[in-house]
Amino acid sequence: MNRHASQARPPVLVIGGMHRSTTSLAASIIAGAGVNLGDELMAAAAGNEEGHFEDLDFYMLHQRILASNGLSMEGFTCEERIDVPPIARDEAEALIARRRATGRPWGWKDPRTVLFLDFWADLLPEARWLFVVRPPWEVVDSLFRRGDTAFRASPRFAGDVWAAYNRRILDFVHTRPGQTAVVQAADVVADHAALVQVASDLLGTPLETPSSRYKPGLFVAGQATHRAGLVRAASPEAFEIYRSLSELAGADRTDIDRAGSPLRLTEVAEAGLIEWNKACQAIAERGGFSAELTGARQSLDAVTQELETARTAHAAIAAHAEELTHNLVTERAARADVTAYVEHLTQELTTERSARVDLQAELLAERAAAVEARDRQAAELAAVHEQLEAQRIECESRLAGAEREWSNRLEAERVRREEAVEELSRSLVEARERVNRLTHAIEVAEEATAERTSLNLQLRAERNGLAAQLESERGIYEALRQDLTGRIETVRTGRRKAG
Repeated sequence: MNRHASQARPPVLVIGGMHRSTTSLAASIIAGAGVNLGDELMAAAAGNEEGHFEDLDFYMLHQRILASNGLSMEGFTCEERIDVPPIARDEAEALIARRRATGRPWGWKDPRTVLFLDFWADLLPEARWLFVVRPPWEVVDSLFRRGDTAFRASPRFAGDVWAAYNRRILDFVHTRPGQTAVVQAADVVADHAALVQVASDLLGTPLETPSSRYKPGLFVAGQATHRAGLVRAASPEAFEIYRSLSELAGADRTDIDRAGSPLRLTEVAEAGLIEWNKACQAIAERGGFSAELTGARQSLDAVTQELETARTAHAAIAAHAEELTHNLVTERAARADVTAYVEHLTQELTTERSARVDLQAELLAERAAAVEARDRQAAELAAVHEQLEAQRIECESRLAGAEREWSNRLEAERVRREEAVEELSRSLVEARERVNRLTHAIEVAEEATAERTSLNLQLRAERNGLAAQLESERGIYEALRQDLTGRIETVRTGRRKAG
């Protein structure tokens, strides 16, 4: 992925922390500041009357991943390795693509996110991370008061889960400086503006500070000192992790040590007596409620019939709700398939465009090579034409020279014949005058005639040879001219096709 594509994506803020660590309050503040935390949020419940502010898509995805590993879907686990099935990764990528498409600052909140920090960081390199840390004794007390069944049989398990979650957070923060921030739960309650400023700095985007979202009584802090000491004695690792995270959040180390100072044996015994006394008081109060319980049971019998009727109606409503839920899941799956198909088509279009650009570049290169080859061929043909033209001129020159030579030789022969005729005339005159010398003159004349006849034959043979040679050279010249004409016509045809 290139850097420009990453910069074009909207900013992402992920809010995480251990269960019961005021992450819901932090999420409500961030949502009020302008960050889209989801269109379908989990409804309010007994533990969170003001709402959980958890995106149901991320919430259900995390639950399915946990279930595929055979773990509690609530996320109460100390497992270090949790495998993400390929189908869940595909769903996560489709979910991210839909959120990015809004073009707005977005994010989500779910405590279970802490179990999959590296998984989400790999898919969302542009994400920023805001973690809320709350003292382990306060979280344990909140879990006990909420009555989660996972901690009834083993109360110490609550501290172990707190340590497992926050150990992951501490390791993650150390590997990503500048991309993470840690805030304390008490600071989230006390100063909304400071929390919004931390989020703005992380995202590099200004956010508006909403009005107060905190409802008095929902956040219980300041546990009894002996309870903090008990948690520290039961899980020293949890206290060390809390100290490290609190220091990252800007807390004073002395205050942290004072809040969770270890208990001496007598203090442990006294703490046990205090809790024993509270349990006995609860038993006494339970006995005082027996009479009221009897009356309540009678009232309960009265409303049981109404309850049965209501249950029948509720069953019908539940069946309808289950059908709607199934339809919703089907629609989401179809939407995810359509989104994946659109992304696939987009990728194919990008690949095709790249191939088209490469093909155009190749065609331009081939066209340039063709033009170069055409110019080179034209230059070669021009050179051949010049060479043939030079040969033609040379042939014409040689032919003219041969003609001049033949004319000169014929002229010389004519002059020679005229001279011979004159000499013969003189000889005839002399023969007439000198009859006695006629025989001798005739014999001399016959010998001269024979010699001239031989010379004439020789001259005729040479003339015929020169004429044949001239005709042969004319044929060669005509062949060269026709070949040159054909090449020139071929070049002109090639130029017209190239044009």
